[in-house]
This record gives sequence, C-alpha cells and structure tokens, in this order.
Amino acid sequence: MSTQKSKKVFGSLKMKILAGFLFILGILPLFFSSARAATDILNTCTGTYQMINGPAVPSGFDTAIVRKQESPTLTITKYVKNLRTGIEEDTTVIAISGDTIEFRIVWANTGEAKADTIVLTDYIDTSIFTYVNGSVNDTEVNVDSPTTATYYSSPPRIIYTGIGVNGTDGTSAANGVVRFRVRVN
Repeated sequence: MSTQKSKKVFGSLKMKILAGFLFILGILPLFFSSARAATDILNTCTGTYQMINGPAVPSGFDTAIVRKQESPTLTITKYVKNLRTGIEEDTTVIAISGDTIEFRIVWANTGEAKADTIVLTDYIDTSIFTYVNGSVNDTEVNVDSPTTATYYSSPPRIIYTGIGVNGTDGTSAANGVVRFRVRVN
C-alpha cells in the first residue's frame, strides 16, 4: 500500500472514529439522564486542516450543550378556614354572618424553567365579604426579589407578585403561601 493511500485510509478512519465518538457523546445522556423532560441538545464543531496536495486531516473539535427546559407551571391550591369553627378545607366551609374567614393560597412553580414574574390575583366580593385590614401576609422560598402580597380596595383584591421564581430543573423550586382574612357580611 502506498504512503499516500495509507494516509487517506488512516485519515478516513480517524474521521469515522471521531464521528462515532461524537455520536456516543450525544446519545449517552439519553440513557443515563434522570427522569425529566428537559432536553440536552448537543452541538458540535469539528475542524480539519489540509496541506497543499494533501488530504484533509481531522484536528480538534468541541461541543456545547443547550438545555431546553419545559415552561414554568404554577400549581395553586386555595384553602378556606372559618376561624370561629376552626374548620379548614380546600373546597367549602360553612359560615354565618359575622364569621371571620381566612383564605390561604399555596403556590409552587412545578415547571422546570424559572419564571421571570408571577402574579396571583384574588378578587373579594364585597357584597358578601369585608376585608380585614392588615390581614394579608405572605411567605415564599427560592424567589429572587423580596415580594409582597398587597390589598387593593378598587376593585377589592389581593395581588401577589413574585420576581425570579425558580423552577425544578437544577434548583430547588420556588413556592409560597399568601394569607388574608375577610369577615362575612
């Protein structure tokens, strides 16, 4: 076999080995990644060089990964508690005129991606309820900026805004609780 021909075969073999290696790098995460919907997309750049009258020779490569996450998903559960009876449910409690009711809104970002901003709005029907001044409060974890739930009187509502709300992929997910009280008219 001539030297020129062996260089071509050897160069071709190097390219096949490199291509096989890159294929394995790209497919291994599919078998060994944890169960999640985020997708790692492998992008590869390969290089070759060529001398005058010579074959193209593979020389160097690098990869980068783009992690495509599923969108943020808010999970919201609203509880209602009659403070007179002490009964709390996530659907219905019985009340009479004059009872104080506490609403507790539990939220979490159960999606993979971080939400830039979330807004929770809870309208208060003033024909049935009167807001108890100063009763709104909130707690949260894994949110970038300090946040506050606020009562607005026109129209009557509670608004909670969260900034930088972590998702589940690679971090601890953000979650929180907003509470406020009303009196039954």
